[in-house]
Amino acid sequence: MSANLPYRILVGKDRCTVRFEGLVQGTDKPWLGVEWDDPSRGKHDGEKDGVRYFTCRIPAAGSFIRPTSVKIIRPTPFLGTLKTRYRPPPVAMNSVDSDVSPVEGVFLGGSNILVEAPNLDKIRRRLMNLVALRTIGVDEEAVAGLGPGEEDEMRSMGTWESKTLNLAHTLFSNWTEVAQIVNVLCRLETLNLNANRLATLREPVSLPCFGQLKCLMLNNTLITWEEVLFIEPSLPNLTSLELSSNRIEKICFPDGKEREIFPRLEELRLEWNEFTSWDNLNGLVTLRSLRLLSLSANRLPALDSSVRSLPPWLKFLNLANNVVAGWKSIDVLGEKAFELEGIVLRGNPLFTSVHQGMLRAGVIARLGSLRLIDGSDILDSERKDTEMYYLSRNPSFPENTPGRSRWDSLVAKYGVSENPTGSMSTKPPNASTLGDKLININLIHSSLSSPTILRVLPSMTLKICKLKISRLTGLKPAEFQIVYLGTDDEIAEHVEDIWSDEKKTLGELGAERGGRIRIDVC
Repeated sequence: MSANLPYRILVGKDRCTVRFEGLVQGTDKPWLGVEWDDPSRGKHDGEKDGVRYFTCRIPAAGSFIRPTSVKIIRPTPFLGTLKTRYRPPPVAMNSVDSDVSPVEGVFLGGSNILVEAPNLDKIRRRLMNLVALRTIGVDEEAVAGLGPGEEDEMRSMGTWESKTLNLAHTLFSNWTEVAQIVNVLCRLETLNLNANRLATLREPVSLPCFGQLKCLMLNNTLITWEEVLFIEPSLPNLTSLELSSNRIEKICFPDGKEREIFPRLEELRLEWNEFTSWDNLNGLVTLRSLRLLSLSANRLPALDSSVRSLPPWLKFLNLANNVVAGWKSIDVLGEKAFELEGIVLRGNPLFTSVHQGMLRAGVIARLGSLRLIDGSDILDSERKDTEMYYLSRNPSFPENTPGRSRWDSLVAKYGVSENPTGSMSTKPPNASTLGDKLININLIHSSLSSPTILRVLPSMTLKICKLKISRLTGLKPAEFQIVYLGTDDEIAEHVEDIWSDEKKTLGELGAERGGRIRIDVC
């Protein structure tokens, strides 16, 4: 068996890792035991007829292939591949006039269509000067590591200005191969290693040249969190780390000893992993600079007061497509991550029975520092309306429960407090009560047995008002329009004003105390 295992090859268009070389029981010719990057190509996990030849990271991702297969493409050296990509040979188009210099052309995309491309000299000169390029990449190439003499050649070319290096979807086999290149690119800040399969680390590794990196992408590499901890000391200046689609189950310290890690890390992306418990994310609290955390497309459940995995200094949190349920989860978020400015919640069963507008209003009211929800800005007027609406729906709140401190802050903000009778009263003596600001509007609709009194604030937007009506009638806001009929004094004048601008307040639309609203189904 080769001492160079594992190594990477391309078979046709599919990448794989060679984990075994040699004879297989019952055969007389050598085989390669490979683990496919695409598990659907596999047939077993490295065991055949009761004999284990190799082990796969993903079950059933392995198979045997002949080393003589014509489909096998072995990796080429980095610098040679880079030159080929950025220094394409010119193609001369036939010229009718022999006295006129040939006009260059390029092939359009992957087709055989040759198009005229004048003035390519300037572009080509810039590309040929590889060391001056700010972004370089050999992504999607059958490339791995530096070839003989390439490191010396790269250094002899001068100081490389490259800040971004894209090595995604290539054939690099280990961290040493990557470090050899990074070591030459002394100004590198962003390294993309997505969809590679680097050899598993069994112990801490020193990568001094990685100290300059600010952004590291390791999505779909099957790296474990333990391996991340092995390379963490080499990344003191990292501000962004991507670890999506790696089947990670826990963010913790295997030795049980928590310590501060990644001192400058501000953004961490953990989408499409296998987190099923908030307790499995407790290691996040050691990231003292973390501001953006993405946990979308996991299986995280509802939050409760015992959760300690959410750093209170978080500014942006993506929880899309989990299984978070219950308003209590939002109350807990407000208690644990009280500096949140942006949140993504779509795709959670929490809100399957709640209208989208009502969901938005409830989240805004509960999270006081929020400025952005599901990618949409929160206006000051919307915040005021939702907070006052929330108070009107919750005239009291249980002591010592998540959300109580938020309720207290709203009471202090709007001068409303709870008295022993449970009614709303004014806290500051000179302030008007919330009840004084409410006006009664008569609601008329066939689903209601008699006209119903709707108590609303003139400052409430039409959008929020329609949400309240939706709860009373069972109609979705998009299924009806509001026709204002005026007050009793105006009935003789046949006032019929269709309200349609949902951003305007009821006061701006002309609502008055004692007014009448008719609900017309669209």
